[in-house]
Amino acid sequence: MEPSSPAPRPCDTSSSVSRTRSIACRLLAGSGSARLVAYRWAPCTTIDSLVHGVTTHGELVVATCSPAHQPDDPLLDAQPVEVRLSILKDAADPSVRINSAAVHALGTLEWVPECESTQMLVTDELPVQVAAIAAGENGRLGIVRARRILVHDATGITPVALSDLRQCLAGSTATAPFPCTDEELDAYHEVLACGEETLCRITDAVSCGLLPGRELTRRPLREGCVHIGDRVYCADVDRTGMVLVKVGAESTETVFAPFPVEVDSIETLSAQLEGLVRDSAAMALPGR
Repeated sequence: MEPSSPAPRPCDTSSSVSRTRSIACRLLAGSGSARLVAYRWAPCTTIDSLVHGVTTHGELVVATCSPAHQPDDPLLDAQPVEVRLSILKDAADPSVRINSAAVHALGTLEWVPECESTQMLVTDELPVQVAAIAAGENGRLGIVRARRILVHDATGITPVALSDLRQCLAGSTATAPFPCTDEELDAYHEVLACGEETLCRITDAVSCGLLPGRELTRRPLREGCVHIGDRVYCADVDRTGMVLVKVGAESTETVFAPFPVEVDSIETLSAQLEGLVRDSAAMALPGR
């Protein structure tokens, strides 16, 4: 006798809101790769090689090196200048490139005078990566001031006021971005340890409404490389859940599988993943 399929379980919309805030905090706090464009003044002038993060006071900062052979770079000399900040986040999987999320902001960039930069270094106000570049040879420290950001992910585009992220960016244990940049590979490997067959089952269960979550996109597969077909990829994982991308023979689908309880460490992530694995194993999926 085949087990009966449980009734579809709705996705908690609050998890989508929490995930958007989580993406915003993680990317602003240093995850992903950042780029600055002086879009009004010199739209062809960009800074692509920089690090970014948030100070202990919640200020968004960037650091770069001023090339010795380009002492008159207008974007490095302007005080202040209107800029567009873009932070792009790719999946941790090295076998395929998946753009999992992005943050964009229009604001003002102001380079910090050397004396003030030195003081911020002495008082440990800066993130480690930002401090390392700012303290180096020809290092420059800048503050980007903006009122809001646009978060781009598989759910669409969501405007978020920076004032709404202050608690998260303050770094308290309950709201601190997870995983931080140093934990991203560990978190990815925790998901990978579930096994591709299990991740496929979780994806199908979410798509069928048998597990909480949301099917974000489903697109026909027009062209593709052989090595990416019939695979499930983890596009992202954070404190709220994970985004899985299943590449089938005819289509590609992306789902968000939320965790019942938000996680804040690799240990709690492992526990929530074990719960999802158990729940998916109990599902009677159509066609299986």
